[in-house]
Amino acid sequence: MCNGPDRAHRVYFQCDSEACLETLRQRLDQYLDQHSIATQGSFLNKTFKRVVYDVISYDAVPWLKEHPPTIDWVLYHTKQYCFIQPVYGLELAVSGIREIQGAKHILDSYFHAKYGPMVCA
Repeated sequence: MCNGPDRAHRVYFQCDSEACLETLRQRLDQYLDQHSIATQGSFLNKTFKRVVYDVISYDAVPWLKEHPPTIDWVLYHTKQYCFIQPVYGLELAVSGIREIQGAKHILDSYFHAKYGPMVCA
């Protein structure tokens, strides 16, 4: 079992600049409509310059990866957020902390205190 939002339906398209995000979103909306790909919603991630969609059908994700949209002679590859499915109820994966000194010890100490000594393997 997993807790939290399902990211398997979420795809994004990277843009070169924040200025072109809204235009790219409109053109991607047209592309998705032309290919009958229904979405639950979309938003702009201005920090990372991405147009993000939540598609309704699981089948649409591999199709979009095989048929990336070409807009104004630019190919926009379909990308997905990394999601690691936990095997056990309290299994946890934390990415991007390799450079933080002592991160494993700090996290292990917290989980031992919170859930008991049998938590960390």
